[in-house]
Amino acid sequence: MTLKRVQQQQQMSVSGMITMKNDASLSRNGLLKVAKNVRQGLGRHAIEPGLPEALTATAATFKDCFAAQTVLLDGQTCPVIYCTDVNGFLTQVFELRGL
Repeated sequence: MTLKRVQQQQQMSVSGMITMKNDASLSRNGLLKVAKNVRQGLGRHAIEPGLPEALTATAATFKDCFAAQTVLLDGQTCPVIYCTDVNGFLTQVFELRGL
């Protein structure tokens, strides 16, 4: 019986991935594509689990800054999402990005 010593792989944290997303101005989907490629190339443990859930939780922090409404436009009803608190939204973005 031969035993191999397996080197422990370093793992990118979820917070590190979110920092990368912000630094590179990536969308949520863009970061998830990057994560998929990293995991395919370096193994599924290359990135800490829970990235999609963390991104959803981060997006939920902005929920209070937006509202949805259906409006009549050219005779058709259209859904509209708009920012109700621009200053609050920008403050949260700046804090999240460390600015």
